[in-house]
Amino acid sequence: MIYCEWPLGNGTNEAKELAAMAAAKGLKTFIGLQAVSLPEITYLKAAIADGLIGEVLSSSMLGSGGVWGAVVRDEGYLYLNDPKNGATMMDIAFAHTLAGFMHVFGDFKR
Repeated sequence: MIYCEWPLGNGTNEAKELAAMAAAKGLKTFIGLQAVSLPEITYLKAAIADGLIGEVLSSSMLGSGGVWGAVVRDEGYLYLNDPKNGATMMDIAFAHTLAGFMHVFGDFKR
């Protein structure tokens, strides 16, 4: 069995290739997003489902890029700014955050 944290590969084509290789070998595979298992996310989801804060009418998300951005202080993180590497803010950090957000609030209505 193989467990891989998001993203599985560098783009859709590589992910499909890796999935096909695992299927050909009869391996069970799993891809995970760490945010959905965070205690804070679990608590927030339950609190909202239980009506602890009333009806949620709207929601928004605000974040900081950390090591992503125009200035990179550690050269070890330069690969994060090149979309060809599949490790940009959108590919990793935002995808994990969005997964947690949607786990709590559900799908977007608009």
